[in-house]
Amino acid sequence: MKFNISVNYNRHDAIETASDVIRWLQGEGIDVEVDAEALPYLDVENIAAATSCRGNDLAIAFGGDGTVIRAVHRCSKHNTPVLGVYFGQLGFMTQCDPTHVFSVIKDFIEGKLEVEDRMMAQIELYRNDKHVVSLECLNELAIHRDAQEHLISLSLTVNDIHLTSYAADGVLISTPTGSTAYNLSCGGPLMDPTGEAIIVTAICPHTLSARPLVLAPTSHIELSMLREGSAVMSCDGLHKIHVFNGDVIKIKQAERKAKIVRVRKDDFLVKLRSRLFWSLSIVKG
Repeated sequence: MKFNISVNYNRHDAIETASDVIRWLQGEGIDVEVDAEALPYLDVENIAAATSCRGNDLAIAFGGDGTVIRAVHRCSKHNTPVLGVYFGQLGFMTQCDPTHVFSVIKDFIEGKLEVEDRMMAQIELYRNDKHVVSLECLNELAIHRDAQEHLISLSLTVNDIHLTSYAADGVLISTPTGSTAYNLSCGGPLMDPTGEAIIVTAICPHTLSARPLVLAPTSHIELSMLREGSAVMSCDGLHKIHVFNGDVIKIKQAERKAKIVRVRKDDFLVKLRSRLFWSLSIVKG
């Protein structure tokens, strides 16, 4: 077997645990590649620097959700499953506590764990009717006003039907996995991450009627700038591109899926309760 390792190298505890796991994997006869940026920080020897997840049986991400997302962006094109080991804050995408990482990896090797398919979104940017860039996102596409701009105006079209125009700080297009990210902060709905849907949520809209919208995963969405000025398009916080008046952004369900190792079936519900304090009362008793 062959494993890919990525680490949040700004966390000493993640580096230490990742180093221990790599040495253990080597002792088990498993080939290991490490993300080139993290490799200098690890206390390991005879390890190759990874450039992609091609040919890997598993990718292990030691960190928070950002570390997992970066691993997914590298690995989803090769259908490599990702196991997130929790060294963050909310850690909704991480599936394994550091104290259990060895037993979880053993269970994966023995075929005892399932792998979830997570929906991703396909993003296409057009300018003057010319294609500019294609991106995939696991959490969300965020289009928000530039720092020096006031409100921006965005037109929303779904399946060739114009629905509305937003005067707002921006608009989010989220997947179910991303419903607990930026979408949550903007008052959007929470969804089970294994479901399929496209969520549209306005960011600080200048109206009382801009409700979040949950659309079928087969929907084709278009967003376009309606007034002079500029906005910033961000995909999973990894890609940032300026968007100008007249630009058109097309969104649909991506063909590729993120593969996430599932350690426990009720993981999402447990995290709602333990990390978001879902419905917990601050009144004693």
